[in-house]
Amino acid sequence: MNRWMRATAIMAIAALTACSDDPTRIVEVDRVEVGPADQVLVVGDSVEITAVPLTSKGDVVVGEILWRNLRPDLATLRVSGGTAVVNATAPGTARIEAESGGRTGSVMITVLAQSQVASIELQPTTLVLENGEQGSIQAIAKAASGQVITGRAVTWNVVSGVAVSIVPQADGAVLVSADDLGVAVIRATIDGVTADADVQVVDTAPPPQTVATVDIAPSSFSLPVNHQASLQAIAKTATGEIITGRTVTWTLTVDSVATVEPIGTSTFASFTAKKPGTTKVRATIDGITGEATVQVTAVLPPPSSQPSYMFFPAGQQAAWKGHALGMAGLLTAIGQNGPIANPTVLWEVEDSTIASIDAAGNLTGLSAGRTRVRASSGSVYAYTYVTVFELPSGDQAYDLTYDWWDGQVRLAPLVGSESWTDANGAQHQVSLYAVAGSLVMKSNGRYERVITVEGWIFPPAGTGQKVIDRDLLDEGIVAIIIGGETGYRMISETTPGYEWKLLGAYKPGHVTMRAAIGTAPEHEYLFRQSQ
Repeated sequence: MNRWMRATAIMAIAALTACSDDPTRIVEVDRVEVGPADQVLVVGDSVEITAVPLTSKGDVVVGEILWRNLRPDLATLRVSGGTAVVNATAPGTARIEAESGGRTGSVMITVLAQSQVASIELQPTTLVLENGEQGSIQAIAKAASGQVITGRAVTWNVVSGVAVSIVPQADGAVLVSADDLGVAVIRATIDGVTADADVQVVDTAPPPQTVATVDIAPSSFSLPVNHQASLQAIAKTATGEIITGRTVTWTLTVDSVATVEPIGTSTFASFTAKKPGTTKVRATIDGITGEATVQVTAVLPPPSSQPSYMFFPAGQQAAWKGHALGMAGLLTAIGQNGPIANPTVLWEVEDSTIASIDAAGNLTGLSAGRTRVRASSGSVYAYTYVTVFELPSGDQAYDLTYDWWDGQVRLAPLVGSESWTDANGAQHQVSLYAVAGSLVMKSNGRYERVITVEGWIFPPAGTGQKVIDRDLLDEGIVAIIIGGETGYRMISETTPGYEWKLLGAYKPGHVTMRAAIGTAPEHEYLFRQSQ
């Protein structure tokens, strides 16, 4: 308790004491003390001051106190007995006096101008709400020096955008309620200075997908001791949609047979065979478990010293009538120490009316049809089938449909990508797929090719959406390939300086086109043909 408060509290007691000693005695005021001491206020602030009359001995004297404000243009007084409330109204220095018993005390009040608001900081500047949700934005006024200014009134309003409701709060913030999807701009104004914040109202997030089944690919296989294989756990909903981004826990039913370790944070795991036996690999996602059965076999015997032969691609080759096909480049020989370069083999054609072959493995198509070609060395041999096609005469038109899977050959459908902007202005990187096409070989030595390309996006939940569907047109000059490959070389005029090839059929009824579409590297694409 300060001196001014103590003096006020004992004033009544001092008065009673003076009266009881000598009711007729007049107590003289020696001084009037006013406090607290000199004050510094900002325009709009207020302070309470107290005046205490005292004797020469320091006793409080009860009596009337007269207050005077020497600068009413700078401050106002609200008086109640020995106290007065000073309200600062304008910059400057005001002297406040209190008189009692012919004595006067005073205090100086210095009034400073209010700080100018230079900027308003909004927290946050972007408020994201789900439809029907509420959130708040706080406005903080700052001077040019960066100092925070308090006590100023804030005005809030919606200046543009979707329907949102706002309710100003006592602490200078505003409560925002989202009423519709889209974007709104909320503006705060303090002393004529404004700042804007964005409110983004988004759709309510869909509930997380529930895992119904977990598949492991492959679901069963065998593996020799000390060998490794990669496994993938695939989580699916009850309707068969694949779920991504979930954590997988891998376990084995028989730990002594093998080990299984996750590969990073992916859905893949590395399986290592340790000793012969059978174990089940289990993958658990969100409490749902899938299984794969693995048979671990003994170590394979050392490779035979006898070489082995195989053709690749296996099973089918193709050639044009009257042109050569190099079979030696399609044959692979494996010996005890690995691949054998330029193996010496005996080449044979089963039907010599369809094709002939020389000692170096160069096959020549003689007539349309299919025959078996054999490469042998002693008792070891490999064979493949070759289909000979007639060269088209005149205009030849082919309708082409992309084969996503054919036999044992997996052909990549991805042919490129490009950016696509949706209705909300968001950008997506869309994968492009070749799905169909057509090819016209003209009798005047020209060609015209069309490949139909589709682009799809797949959201986290729901069905895919086709957002790109267009035909890519290419035309130019045709030249027959002479040499190692049999087919046509297409010299593009649509894309100057670029060439592509129509090779022999991978198997009857199919053609392989080698091309690059967009920014993708060159690939071979398999199409089913119908003339």
